[in-house]
Order: sequence, then C-alpha cells, then structure tokens
Amino acid sequence: MSSDTKQYDIAIIGGGMVGLSTLIALKPLIETGAKIVVIDPAPKPNDVDSLDSPSFDDRATALSLASSQFLKHIGVWPFIAPFAQPILDIEVSSYAQIGLTQLNHDQAGSEAFGFIVSNKHIGQALLQACQAITNVDFIYGQAVSELNKTHAGEFPYESILSDGQCFKSRLTLLTDGGRSELKQQLKFKDEC
Repeated sequence: MSSDTKQYDIAIIGGGMVGLSTLIALKPLIETGAKIVVIDPAPKPNDVDSLDSPSFDDRATALSLASSQFLKHIGVWPFIAPFAQPILDIEVSSYAQIGLTQLNHDQAGSEAFGFIVSNKHIGQALLQACQAITNVDFIYGQAVSELNKTHAGEFPYESILSDGQCFKSRLTLLTDGGRSELKQQLKFKDEC
C-alpha cells in the first residue's frame, strides 16, 4: 500500500438515512478535527430538491417516537416535522386469528407513537444539514467492494472501493442497509 493512502478517523459506509444521521450526530467530533469520509454508491446529489439516491425516493418511512426525538436532538426535525403525519393509533392482529390489540396514543400518554414521513423529505433535511458540515469527504458513485481489518497500527480498517481506490480508518461504520453485501462478506449475523 502506498504511503499516500488516505487515512480517516471514521469511515461511514452508506449515505442513506442512517449514514447521514450518523454524520450529523458526529458534527461535534468533526469540529474538534476528526476526519470523516462518507461513501455511497448512489450518484452525487445535484441539490437537495432532486435527490437521486434510492434511499430518498417517494416511499414513506414510519419513524418511531425515539427516532423523531433523535432527529430533534441533531437539529433536523424542524425541517421534517411539517411533512410528518403522527401515528396516533395502532391495531395489532394476526391474519386469520381471533383477537386483536388496539393502542391509542392518549392512553399511552404520548403525543404519538411515531410519524409517517416520505423518504424524500427526510433525505432533503439530512442532506441540507450535511452540506453545512465542513471537513468531511464524500465519495459518491462508488461502493466499498472489500473491507479488511489489517490489525496494523492506529488505522486498522482498510476499505477498497469498486474503482480500486483504497483508504484506511480507525473505525468503520456499516450503514449501508439490511441487505449489505459487506455485512455478508464479514459474516455478520442478524440478531433479534
């Protein structure tokens, strides 16, 4: 490996909802000088109004109340809230089975159980907040094809991109979704 291999404190693999939310949450660390890279195979967004990422299409996401509180904590909820519809009631049943359970937010003593929001609106808010963060490298249009733990020095994780670029990091976060090829390569198992 050449001596000019880039080194980062944290590599975030995946630039969807989880990856960008994580980046925003790490802003205080970035402000102290931490070097972070975000890698996403989707094309680079031209602007917040025309997102090409499949993570931010017209589908909708049900955010738990805890997720909305996290988004408030990192400062993006005010930009999402106008588009959010509260989940006030939940009915739990099993197909072809007798019985059901009904939950009501008033009885639970909560403003809502969560919120339904289009992925596009979540993406616009997250991307806008990320554009305000400096000293972060974004690599779009590239996937991490290989992730290795080298056990060498203070940058033990080596990421190799689909175009052959290589970089090292102290910590690598997989935020590339439940069907992550890297998760399979690393033999991570889902635990529930």
